Amino acid sequence: MPNIAGLRGSCPHSGIYRRVFLFFLCCILFAMLSGCSDDSKQSAPSSASPPLPEVKTHTLAPRDVPITVDLPGRATAYRISEVRPQVNGIILARMFTEGSDVAEGQQLYQIDPAIYEANYATALAQRQRAEANLTNTRLTADRYAKIVDAKAVSRQDYDTAMANYRLAQAEMAAAQAAVQTAKISLDYTKVFAPVAGRIGISNVTEGTLVTAGQGAPLSMIHQMDPINIDVVQSSSEYLKLLRYIKEGTLIPGKPGEIEVELTLEDGKPYALPAKLKILDVSVDQSTGSITLRSVVDNPDKFILPGMFVRAKIHEGSIRDALLVPQQAVQRNQRGQPYVLVVDEQGAVELRVFDDSIGSFEGSWIVMSGLRTANSAPVRPEEAVKLREAGKPVSGLLPGEKIIVEGSLKLRGGTRVKAVDAGASPAAAEASNLGQGR
Repeated sequence: MPNIAGLRGSCPHSGIYRRVFLFFLCCILFAMLSGCSDDSKQSAPSSASPPLPEVKTHTLAPRDVPITVDLPGRATAYRISEVRPQVNGIILARMFTEGSDVAEGQQLYQIDPAIYEANYATALAQRQRAEANLTNTRLTADRYAKIVDAKAVSRQDYDTAMANYRLAQAEMAAAQAAVQTAKISLDYTKVFAPVAGRIGISNVTEGTLVTAGQGAPLSMIHQMDPINIDVVQSSSEYLKLLRYIKEGTLIPGKPGEIEVELTLEDGKPYALPAKLKILDVSVDQSTGSITLRSVVDNPDKFILPGMFVRAKIHEGSIRDALLVPQQAVQRNQRGQPYVLVVDEQGAVELRVFDDSIGSFEGSWIVMSGLRTANSAPVRPEEAVKLREAGKPVSGLLPGEKIIVEGSLKLRGGTRVKAVDAGASPAAAEASNLGQGR
């Protein structure tokens, strides 16, 4: 730095130099201060908060919906008849085509009738003998009855004649029964179809010895028009339906008129509707399920016994039910279903609800109302107090918004921007003007 004191004494222009020097020094200091100010502005954190995560919601609205249950099942024959021999003998002929339809009373097999024809002839002869003896004893008893009072015969002879007549009557009855037995055995040599239906494979051929009461049947007949559809439903679901019926929430269909829609193994629906006919009277101990039997016409024999089907049963209709989209439902570690609800302040709340009692148009059918841990119903204002006290409250209410998209990594209490899943972007933005950002 130059010596200002020396310049002041030696140079006449020292005052001018001093003022120029001070001017440049001020400029340098001002530039340095401006740079620091700019750096501080750039390094200062932004006061604007980050945008809220956007989620799509569905608003719950009560409505009356039909209650349907989709259950697995199998087809079973309406009637199953085992064709069995009732007499012993050799099969002389098989009189049907395997796998064909047979009529009730149609002859299927012919067993050798020779011995049974002989037994029948013997029985006829014994009946004729008994009939002749009956005639003789009857005439004797009639004669003695006319002369016993005149003492032409003794009372003992008359009593003997009457006893012989009664004995002849008994022998005649026994002979008649023997004839009937022989005739029945002879008729059993012709094996007839007990029911109409489709007959399966024959287990015997001509020349096979068969016996009455043998273990294996000669063949099987399945009546397939109509045909039964047996489906199973868990006993817990059955109890839930009974509870809703008792409360008046579920309006059940009339017995014998409940329709059942069938879907076959290839995924295509069956053209004719079935009717729910009977509910089993007991619960299967191994599976905890109840069997429901439906009956459907099967004129073309399109459904075969043992075929797997799915049955959609129209059990009735639910009053004021809530439809919860299936994509909005999640399950916790206990297996309980829950959804994420956006409250009026835009905060996310996890809400557990009871299992649905069916599905409709891609949504679960859920009953309205809030409940405590012991399933006691509570009002919304009571539910708020219970939540503040740390007590769990489950259930859903009409008008609440549940998240259907964007729920990944969200937690309870997180503030979000709710967008109606069915609204346009402009309408969605307008619906969120009242929410804090």
